[in-house]
Amino acid sequence: MGLTINEDKTKFMEVPSSTGNYAPFRINGHTFERVSEFKYLGIIINNQNMLKAEINNRIKSANKYFFELKKQFRSRLVSRRTKMRLYKTLIMPLLLYASETWTLNVDVQRALETFERKVLRTIFGPVQEQGCWRTRYNFELYRLYKEPQVTQIIRSNRLRWLGHVWRTPKNNPTRLHTFEYPRGARAQSRPSTRWLDDTENDIKILKIKNWQRVDLDRLSWKKCAVEAAKTCNRLLRS
Repeated sequence: MGLTINEDKTKFMEVPSSTGNYAPFRINGHTFERVSEFKYLGIIINNQNMLKAEINNRIKSANKYFFELKKQFRSRLVSRRTKMRLYKTLIMPLLLYASETWTLNVDVQRALETFERKVLRTIFGPVQEQGCWRTRYNFELYRLYKEPQVTQIIRSNRLRWLGHVWRTPKNNPTRLHTFEYPRGARAQSRPSTRWLDDTENDIKILKIKNWQRVDLDRLSWKKCAVEAAKTCNRLLRS
């Protein structure tokens, strides 16, 4: 077809890695590096299908941007409204990039919530009590924030993506890979939670019955699932 492969830029990965051998691969005089993970479209993909590295990278990138804006967040010349706008338009999208595909566990939620509270404490500052300054408690931060918490936004994004995929044609590759379980046996020991299982658990908490039928009405799905997830406190650490 007239295409050529750049030997220096091309790498490959074995999924799943059964040998742990990362020796390079040679073909027709060309050498290609074998890797355990790589970045594709800004997302880290590894041979164990683990999201921890990607989520940690998201938090690290958002944290770096947060420190670049820390002077503005602490400035008394900038209103809280402007600070919140900076957070939601510059830091939040960087933190939640591709979060529709995440599976949330307790450790992941704790890390995301800790980062969010760090930003909010910088924006709202300390509070003075009896002549002494102290940091604000968690409930005080969210009472001032008056917005959905970061994990609620992620769950809402996942439900929006779930509805979008379910409304696609039945032969759509994304739909087939989402709703048809892969062949083969799962590894022994405690298996990782599947994305679909985690998302359907959110649907149960929201008490949506026969979600496949409800999803066919886009407006109904947006109201009872996507928007409801942003205000449902039962989804926090569920």
